[in-house]
Amino acid sequence: MGMQTDKVRFNVGGKIFETSATTLSSARRNSMFGATFDDEWNLQPRQVNEEYFIDRNPNCFSVLLDLLRTGELCVPPRVPDKLFYKEALYYGLLDHVRAASRIVRTYDWMLEEYPPINFNYQKVNDVGWIDSDNIVISACERSGRQDSGIGVFSSSSGNLKHTFQLNHENQVKSFTVGALSFNSDGKMFVVCRGTGINGIGVWDQVTGEETDFFHKTLREPLCNANKIQCFNGIKLGPRINDNVQDGIAMEEGNSTCVVDPDENLGFMDIRSTDAAASR
Repeated sequence: MGMQTDKVRFNVGGKIFETSATTLSSARRNSMFGATFDDEWNLQPRQVNEEYFIDRNPNCFSVLLDLLRTGELCVPPRVPDKLFYKEALYYGLLDHVRAASRIVRTYDWMLEEYPPINFNYQKVNDVGWIDSDNIVISACERSGRQDSGIGVFSSSSGNLKHTFQLNHENQVKSFTVGALSFNSDGKMFVVCRGTGINGIGVWDQVTGEETDFFHKTLREPLCNANKIQCFNGIKLGPRINDNVQDGIAMEEGNSTCVVDPDENLGFMDIRSTDAAASR
């Protein structure tokens, strides 16, 4: 493909958009925008300042155009999910949306897929089940938004039921949520990070009420944990550091089975504070 310097103008539902041929070419041939190019990826001949009129939703078009520009998907709350996916399908950009979306897919035992779940299209850090009907998603905070980074969704419909709020110094705080863990007493333990917030919060799974918060210390920076686990006799399982890809505590509560980034399997003796107590 040669150099693409031509501007392209669209009139979508009465709103004017201008972009470059380079941006449109990232939509690939099988999209609606692929029709604006010839076989050599040069723009089709057209009159000076000629605009393409598309009788579709301009808000969705704006999001999709930004996706082609940046490779990132940012869908504002005013755009309904169903409408957005319908518009993405119309333009032939559904694969682009799926690749960029921060979504969770759930299936039943027959591998029938339920509607996809997203939490304001933010990066998903962890997922856990409260029961067969309710799934919890932890996500990154949205800059400038005082909303929660934990949401409970219906596993069958994908609809958001409610969010868990974090109160700090009598104020509701926006925060990024990492690893999740659940115990048999109906409590949910959550790694939390934010402005003035670093540690592990505890919520009631049913009521969504915040019941406790374990603040970080110099010795135990809990907010850096990428996995936590509850087991009998101990409130929280061991912190998994950056050198470990995944891990799970053994039932007896004395050791942790871990996998490092090179996919090596090993065990850590959690009765010792020595980092070398792995094998």
